Amino acid sequence: MSGHDAAMMRRVLNDNRGVVISAAANAPLRESLTRTIIDEIGPEDSAIAVIGDQSKVVIARAIRLPSEVVPAIHAAEMLGCDTIVVGGPVDRSATRGLFDAASEKLVVLELPGDDPSAVAAKLVDNVSAFLVAGTLRAVLVARDDLGTATVTLHLVTDDVCRAILDIEDVNIK
Repeated sequence: MSGHDAAMMRRVLNDNRGVVISAAANAPLRESLTRTIIDEIGPEDSAIAVIGDQSKVVIARAIRLPSEVVPAIHAAEMLGCDTIVVGGPVDRSATRGLFDAASEKLVVLELPGDDPSAVAAKLVDNVSAFLVAGTLRAVLVARDDLGTATVTLHLVTDDVCRAILDIEDVNIK
């Protein structure tokens, strides 16, 4: 990851709220990226919930909750978790619940794909583009080129957000 992208990622994570997408074409790369995001959050006393069986990410200090996303979100809130990790894809009610929780918590959503606009577009299928654009903070895309993993940060205030809003315009017509 470039130094500029790393600094911007830290700025997004320091806010401790919103949705951050961990995207890659294969599950091991997504899980590695998610672990990196969690490591960057620091400090060791933060409470993290990993929801569902889709995410195989291993986080030492995390609480693993059942697969049903909406009840698990409520359980994570009752347990005082400030970060929620969910392996996607998620259905409409689960997506809505995650975006609602992201108004106060950091939600890391693992989704397949290496095109940030296409990944964000999948969310628009479940909730409105304006909710996605307002809550989604960044899409981190990991790629493996000849054994070297690289990560690119796409801030939602930039190209991804414009793509989301363009999708909404298409849906309105």
